[in-house]
Amino acid sequence: MQTRIARARASLDWPVTLLIVVVSLFLLKELRHKAMIEDCLLASRNNCDTVVAMLTARPTRDSPASPIVLTAAPSVGSVPCDQQAPGD
Repeated sequence: MQTRIARARASLDWPVTLLIVVVSLFLLKELRHKAMIEDCLLASRNNCDTVVAMLTARPTRDSPASPIVLTAAPSVGSVPCDQQAPGD
């Protein structure tokens, strides 16, 4: 009886470990994305929408590995997210 219980517990070790790893990787990705958005916002940048669009875009079947290219025209007075706004 003891060996049957020990085997049942041992058979659950790998699935539980795998579940913890998958959940941890998901949380790591989500927290990294939130940090990138917050960094852009806290730096008083004007067009953090491009960062949000880049992070929330999902690849399609047609282009699963292609990079995301944003071609929207900048609004008047906007500063790219990698540059400081004038006067900051």
